[in-house]
Amino acid sequence: MLSLSVVVRGRKALQGTRTLMWTWTGNGRGRGSSRQEGITQQMPRLEAACARLMDWEERLMFRWAERLRFGLGFIEELGRIWVNVVTAATSVVAAALAVAVAALAVAAVAITVEKSQSTRRRRRSRQNKVSPKMVKL
Repeated sequence: MLSLSVVVRGRKALQGTRTLMWTWTGNGRGRGSSRQEGITQQMPRLEAACARLMDWEERLMFRWAERLRFGLGFIEELGRIWVNVVTAATSVVAAALAVAVAALAVAAVAITVEKSQSTRRRRRSRQNKVSPKMVKL
């Protein structure tokens, strides 16, 4: 029986280098040459199986790379959205502060105008009062 094992170790797995190990375990019958012939006959199937396995591994790694790329892109997009939200919030706060300052300025002008008008009224009322001396005349 032919058993196939693909061994991927360490950094070589990332570089795409694979070590192919195969062994032939017979049932103990027959001569050594027949075992060797069995291996030779199985080589095309072995190579095809190995190619399928390596293709499957590459597709799997590609899928994970795509998922990782998508995840990083998603995180980057969230960062952009967060920056936009913070910028918009800052703009809203700045606009609210500008409106508050304008309202305070208008209130200060209104208070000043009111004070000056009340001062004028008091002066006029003093001037318009009839003195008791004038009444006796």
